[in-house]
Amino acid sequence: MLLARDVETPDGHSLRRLYDLKLERARSPMFALSWLIMHRIDADSPLSGITEEALRAGDMGLAITLSGTDETFAASVHARYSYAHEDILFGRRFVDVFVDDDDPRKLTLDMARFHDVEAG
Repeated sequence: MLLARDVETPDGHSLRRLYDLKLERARSPMFALSWLIMHRIDADSPLSGITEEALRAGDMGLAITLSGTDETFAASVHARYSYAHEDILFGRRFVDVFVDDDDPRKLTLDMARFHDVEAG
């Protein structure tokens, strides 16, 4: 995952810079269920101190690239998605997509909730 951000150089030019965002877990050995990609915003993060207004003013966005292996066909799979500043929500988190079942050995994923968020 990376942050794309417009920055102004000392001589007044505007450039698009890319910053790698460190992930809590950069790999998932088993993607059969679900995987929430998370970047912790701390003092070392390029997002440290960024407000909604700064995100918009800097025309910032996120780019996500995933690659893996399809176990059925042993084929490489690649996916890429970009999120513009309008797509980034402050003070929100994704809802849990796992559904409680009467059988504790059975785990169900509700993909209808995949994009749902709540206050967080």
